[in-house]
Amino acid sequence: MVPGMAHCGGGVGHSNVDWMTPLMHWVEDGVAPEAIVGTKPNTTSTRPHCPYPQEAVYQGGDPNAASSFACSRLNN
Repeated sequence: MVPGMAHCGGGVGHSNVDWMTPLMHWVEDGVAPEAIVGTKPNTTSTRPHCPYPQEAVYQGGDPNAASSFACSRLNN
């Protein structure tokens, strides 16, 4: 599940994602992605999609740049 994507796409999240390139790099080169970056439709805003149970946590800087976020496991 992708945060904010809704069912099968759309929603308010960063749903434009190239899933295949990181997957191919993982399978062919043995390098698992730390996160996969998505873009919000009709914007330049990007966010990392983190492996569960991690979530993208804002670290400061440009709130529209994936580089301003880090994957972190939240304490619940």
